[in-house]
Amino acid sequence: MKPIPLLLVALSLGLSDCYGRPCFLRSYMPAERYWAGILWGPPMGMFAEGSTDEALCISVQLEEGQEFYRLDKRVLTREGKEEAFRKMVEMVVLRLREEADRLNDPSLDPAQRDYVRGSVIRYMSDLRKLTGMPFHSPQQWAHWWKEYHSLMRLTRDGRFLQVRKPGTHPE
Repeated sequence: MKPIPLLLVALSLGLSDCYGRPCFLRSYMPAERYWAGILWGPPMGMFAEGSTDEALCISVQLEEGQEFYRLDKRVLTREGKEEAFRKMVEMVVLRLREEADRLNDPSLDPAQRDYVRGSVIRYMSDLRKLTGMPFHSPQQWAHWWKEYHSLMRLTRDGRFLQVRKPGTHPE
């Protein structure tokens, strides 16, 4: 046999095969997408199909079909979850600020304004779910994130990101 096919055979035997789709051939799922799926759920479901030493094989069932990923197992650690939550909060704060700025655009027609206002409300709700903080305006969220983003840590129960000074224990 040629060396290349032997290498492929060795690789395929050494890595888990999940429903006919080898895990090593799948794209990596970003940690933020995984944790968002756990918190808010993908439209139809997310399922673990198998694993290797380093990754889980995951399928995501969407209305339009199924997607297949591998997830680095480090994402499942407390540190991985904390980093993913931090990125999620940062992304939602950024989108919230953008949508809040759009609300100030005088050229925005009433239908678009209603849609943008709904987006602002959803983003603030998402931030409350991620942090447990009770802020009621995009400006409060933006200021809070700017001041405290580097001090964000998971709470002891792992449900929220909260401000914690270095060297202190989770609440």
